[in-house]
Amino acid sequence: MDEFLNNVNPTNDSPTPISLLLKLHTVKPFNCPSLMKALFGIWSSQCHFPVSVSEHVDGLFLVTFGCEGDKGRVLEGQPWHFAQSITIFAAPESSFPITPENLHYVPFWIQVYGIPFMCKSYELVRFIASEISDLIEVDKDTVKEGTRPYLRIRILLDVNLPIRKGMNIRFIKRGREFVKWLDFKYERLPDFCFFCGKLDHTKRYYRAYL
Repeated sequence: MDEFLNNVNPTNDSPTPISLLLKLHTVKPFNCPSLMKALFGIWSSQCHFPVSVSEHVDGLFLVTFGCEGDKGRVLEGQPWHFAQSITIFAAPESSFPITPENLHYVPFWIQVYGIPFMCKSYELVRFIASEISDLIEVDKDTVKEGTRPYLRIRILLDVNLPIRKGMNIRFIKRGREFVKWLDFKYERLPDFCFFCGKLDHTKRYYRAYL
């Protein structure tokens, strides 16, 4: 008679928490309980299930959601602010510990102004995005001429680098070559330093003036 031995170790049937790690990108001192209370209040009104925000380790916070849909809504709504400083998210990884230094990418919508008439195109979108960072998506309606006075693109911004206020682009129109300065307007941009262009401090905390 054959004998079946069940040597499989019992598994933990509890569901994996749906969570994100969060960092507040700032050199300014801030109140942790106030941050947790503020973000809890904002996200609880937009999510279908309760959201919890708790202190984690190394200055990080743990945000736990009731469903993947709520997590997606918070990520899609980026960037989020507290006290005019930006928040940065990352998914917890058991095999690769997340440290505050690893968190420095945030999606932003940028409106690009100053594009000459009949010069909007997806090629221009890709070129502009390649000069800034990775392209996430394009507001297709703004690529059409006569709809908006700007191109609207969503890019993944490295917030450790100074933000760009615009760029010069060489255009060729009807056989004529010319250079045009394009202005960038960042939607929901928090406070930043007008001296160096970085987002983690303002003029008051600029190291050269401390």
